[in-house]
Amino acid sequence: MKTTLDHILIFTLIVFINSGILKVFINIPLDLTFLTFIILIFIIIMKRNITSKKYFLIPISLLPFTFFYIFSYTYSLSSDYALFKLTKFLIGQVVLFIPLFIFKSEDFYNLFKKYYLIIYIIFLIFISYIIYEQNLDLFFRSSEAQIDYLAISFQCIVYMFLFLKENTIFHIILKVFSIVILALLGGRGPIVFLTLLMAFYYLKEYLFKFKLYYFFIFLIVSGFIIYFLNSYAIFDLFILRIESISDDPTGLSNPRFNMWVAGLNGFMDSPLIGNGIGSFGEYYTGLDSRGYPHNLFIEILFESGLIGFLLFSIFMYVLFKFIFVNKSKIELSLLLIYMLLDYMKSGSLEEFRITTIFIGILIATTIISNNNKFEKNISYS
Repeated sequence: MKTTLDHILIFTLIVFINSGILKVFINIPLDLTFLTFIILIFIIIMKRNITSKKYFLIPISLLPFTFFYIFSYTYSLSSDYALFKLTKFLIGQVVLFIPLFIFKSEDFYNLFKKYYLIIYIIFLIFISYIIYEQNLDLFFRSSEAQIDYLAISFQCIVYMFLFLKENTIFHIILKVFSIVILALLGGRGPIVFLTLLMAFYYLKEYLFKFKLYYFFIFLIVSGFIIYFLNSYAIFDLFILRIESISDDPTGLSNPRFNMWVAGLNGFMDSPLIGNGIGSFGEYYTGLDSRGYPHNLFIEILFESGLIGFLLFSIFMYVLFKFIFVNKSKIELSLLLIYMLLDYMKSGSLEEFRITTIFIGILIATTIISNNNKFEKNISYS
């Protein structure tokens, strides 16, 4: 049975995940990410429960990379930003373990989804108001934007995957609205990656057990989306974003492409151990400030060289072997794949804590699912 403390713990975890956006609205002296992190650690120390020590091997397999990443601080080109980035990354390493202490049964995962849905609906109400006031560009896309449009897009993506199997009228409407928001925000990566992964899921689920009414539902929903997008000239916005690629199919004038090249050149300068954590801003712009090559693996090669890349690859191998062998939840597995795809074009190890949280949830829920299957087999034998 879940206690009041369990509810506080789950809700604090949700706030921690969304702290980057909530900081805009919650004005407190302390950093919200750090504050919720401390609260999570404090409550976990009080509870002292763990799902299974047996599966600590998966999060522990990231530790060799973490230790080498810490060592890279000693030769980093940066000083101020390197320390800031290292702190954020270490928080991500710790939170990888947190879900193993929180999720003790399937009920805890369902409670997590419930609170996440509440926060998400609040986000949607806020975004709807912004759209109504025609301030979308001001809030999310301008140089003075208060919230990164990709952060809002990510909220839509998380909802789409967490509630992948929910097909009630309420969730169908919410999913359609989420797709409309994604189109309005105009992020190419989220739309393309979501489309690919959703196509994979539905082909896998329904290709060999196709039912006619699914086809009609698909036609009706698609028609509604197309009508809405066309009515509000959203197609024009999205086509404009796509044309920004086709105008330069080589990508040579794309700032992101230039960052990739710079990252690989920096890696070649120090291929074995890299240039140190947080060095890309100093290397690329000459300023000791936040900077990253907009590709996770190029970032790892640039900052920690072949040694760091090998150590990180070991973690990825252990994780995906666990996922495939234990048949983890499809919705969380697809969300993880989405995050890794998105890291190919944006994002940095500074924000890796969001990924590690969901990796931890995936590990914890897989353990719970396997334990439940084991108990059922025992009861039937």
